[in-house]
Amino acid sequence: MATHSTTADGAIVIRQAVYDDARALAALGMLVFLHTYAVDGIDDELAAHVQHNLTPEQFEDWLADPRQRILVAVRGERLLGFARLALDQPCPADRLADSELETLYVHPLFVGRGIGRALLAASRAHAGQLWLTVWTHNRRARAFYAAQGMREVGKTHFLLGETPHLNHVLSDSPA
Repeated sequence: MATHSTTADGAIVIRQAVYDDARALAALGMLVFLHTYAVDGIDDELAAHVQHNLTPEQFEDWLADPRQRILVAVRGERLLGFARLALDQPCPADRLADSELETLYVHPLFVGRGIGRALLAASRAHAGQLWLTVWTHNRRARAFYAAQGMREVGKTHFLLGETPHLNHVLSDSPA
């Protein structure tokens, strides 16, 4: 099932990812991850993370997992963003949220054009009550999710190598 959205740049299609998307998903994943988290440059932990976790093979594994869904935002043949969902993954801090939005990435040159909102809406339609974690220093993402009705329900840490990074747990279930 594909949904269509129009931005100033033209028609955007939101659809489920297919195996042929794996290479582009990996490239976009690396680009956005480093753009977001390499605020002080790229160190060995960041490099190891993207080279191990954001590969075409990893995306193929996620695509083969029936508990995962990857939705892509494309214009023509060009990938502009994606959302990765873990279905039936209960939130540790909110018993109503039952699917995790593991990742919502939009190409940095296309941020602010409605692609993130379209991916989030498609994710909600596909998976129900969502929860996610967001890095405490990612103010843009925190503001985006708050504007979309997500609320903070807890805190956790993301381990990058051996280094913990504080994250907020957000949920879109009613308070």
